[in-house]
Amino acid sequence: MSFIDRPLVSIGVPYYNSQNYIFDTLESIKNQTYENIELLLINDCSPDNSQAIVDNWLDVYRNRFANVVQIVNPANRGLAYSCKELEKVAKGIFFSKLDSDDIILPGKIAKQVNFLLAHPNIALVYSNTMLIDEKGNLLSEDYFAKQNFSTVVNKMGPSGSVFHQLLIEDFIPNPSVLIRKSILDSAGGYDETLFNEDWDLWLRIAKTHPVGFMEGFYSQYRIHSESMMRKSSSLVKVYASSIKALLKHAHISKEFDKVIAKHLFTYTIGMYRFGIIDRRLLKINLHFNKNIKSLIYYLMALLNIKINQKSA
Repeated sequence: MSFIDRPLVSIGVPYYNSQNYIFDTLESIKNQTYENIELLLINDCSPDNSQAIVDNWLDVYRNRFANVVQIVNPANRGLAYSCKELEKVAKGIFFSKLDSDDIILPGKIAKQVNFLLAHPNIALVYSNTMLIDEKGNLLSEDYFAKQNFSTVVNKMGPSGSVFHQLLIEDFIPNPSVLIRKSILDSAGGYDETLFNEDWDLWLRIAKTHPVGFMEGFYSQYRIHSESMMRKSSSLVKVYASSIKALLKHAHISKEFDKVIAKHLFTYTIGMYRFGIIDRRLLKINLHFNKNIKSLIYYLMALLNIKINQKSA
């Protein structure tokens, strides 16, 4: 089978204020050994020089790809919205969303396509990922080691039916993933109302489909001072978004509800400590966690009592 006869892979790159990193991200896609790639780019109304960098790069390398689609949002709509737009225009058999500061290594797509072709029952494949700093230097820890996941054993990520493990923790690093587009569509795709869209998508897919894990490192996840997750205001959005994602899977079983209950307690109380008093969410938490601390926080919310332990 020649390269051009192999399945089309859509790689979507959403970007916003990415002028410092997007060139390296695009280069990593261009340098894939797999040839039949559709490149999808969406500018979320960046005020910086990102668009000019992308345009100049495409002037040179557009013909390397089977197809190129460029979208510019008229206003800043957020990452999840942009992911949804990329999903809508993707024509590939397989799909990968790559954030505009991350890197994929040259053999990633080829190896993962081969894996999915050899395992037609697998919905998506993922691996561990390297961590790099702002300048692209490798950090001492990899993603699994940094996060210290309880579900990762001997550096092997869970595979097969992983829904329960994913409820416990999101061990799937986005830049490492390749997914069947048909599964992405049947699962409902990205939820554009969420702030942290990836975990929600993995959960919905893993609920009904097996997931594959590949040993080795095929991507690099960048840690830098501009990362949204370093901001406390973003953390509040993550908490609220995670609650919404988790409640999609409530009351399936008592075992799953116990996991959801632990997350709800952490996220709702965490939001309260950041000064966000959401009586509805605190009431939901109390429903899942019938304990004194949850009751006290709910009663304090009813009385509009604020605690200033943290600043959002």
